[in-house]
Amino acid sequence: MDASLHGRNLDIRGRWDKNTPTHELPDVPGGHGGSDPVMCGDFLDCLAKGRTRDGLLVDGYWSVALGEACEISRAKIRTVDVRELV
Repeated sequence: MDASLHGRNLDIRGRWDKNTPTHELPDVPGGHGGSDPVMCGDFLDCLAKGRTRDGLLVDGYWSVALGEACEISRAKIRTVDVRELV
């Protein structure tokens, strides 16, 4: 999968074939796209002003666990109990 924070396309490449569908993404402000400009700006503002972020370490932990559960579910074609990962 190829994506750009500055572009509005998402290209998905197949593993076993050359089929590469392209999806046009809507332009929306903020949100989460990895290195999202709004989130980065908020993080830098926290550093500059000495304030804390709204999200906690445990929130990040659960976010990663959920993403890993999704990937295992996709790869193994099964339901994943998140407790397997904690």
